[in-house]
Amino acid sequence: IMLAKLLIITGLVCTVVATPRVPSIVQRNGFQPINPPDSALLSISGNPPPSRLSSHPLHPPPSTPSAQVHPTPLSFFPDANAERLAAGLSPLPPARSRTTNPRSLAVPSNTPSVVQGYIQLTETGTGADYGYVSKNLNSDGEFGTTTDLDQRLIVSINLGDIEEGQFNIVVNGASPHIYFGGIVGYSSTSSDLQSGSYNYAFLGQTEASQPNSPAVSMGNSFNDATGLSRGVESAIWTYDVVSGTFSPRWVNNDHSFPTTYIGFA
Repeated sequence: IMLAKLLIITGLVCTVVATPRVPSIVQRNGFQPINPPDSALLSISGNPPPSRLSSHPLHPPPSTPSAQVHPTPLSFFPDANAERLAAGLSPLPPARSRTTNPRSLAVPSNTPSVVQGYIQLTETGTGADYGYVSKNLNSDGEFGTTTDLDQRLIVSINLGDIEEGQFNIVVNGASPHIYFGGIVGYSSTSSDLQSGSYNYAFLGQTEASQPNSPAVSMGNSFNDATGLSRGVESAIWTYDVVSGTFSPRWVNNDHSFPTTYIGFA
């Protein structure tokens, strides 16, 4: 069951939820309603978002009634080997035992360390559970949420890529577009996310774009579903070691970085 669509919209303060092994994604507090709600989108911080008029649909018609946006952080939870094997994935590599400090395992610099898991949504402050990112795209090729444990999206993150800065998140089993990335919104006039504008992007499956690159035209799930060509950015994810937080870092055409947050509606 798809309950809501993932989005990143403009304007409010984020809080952090961290997990012991895999960093969390920061989400902001106090979202305002949007209309319509059924598109995952990216936008920027700054002033509260302007009211969206009917002349600015978020996705191709038909649209659905408006809904309240819920503030929520998304946390990565590593899955058990049994679940991974059932999903056709390889098991995690065995941990090496140490007598001096068994919790501090060194990873050779030439060996990539890949973390696989789910993305869970919980409300900032209260910890209310809003389910997981769904493995199923909607009819427009956008990611949403689910409470069905069998329908959770499994993703992979290369910890070596995190050290390099902006990185990709891989959607396990996806084909042909394997990355969890941003796609320029249906009604956006450009790929630039600016305070006070109606430009946005949503989250779907994309091909790989280069870090620090503005949106480029390449394959994505929205194009496949609708036949409409849109630019994408896949390597938009950054990790704050101090706060233990994942955040999207969208790149405008002038190579500026608007502050972005993730939520869902």
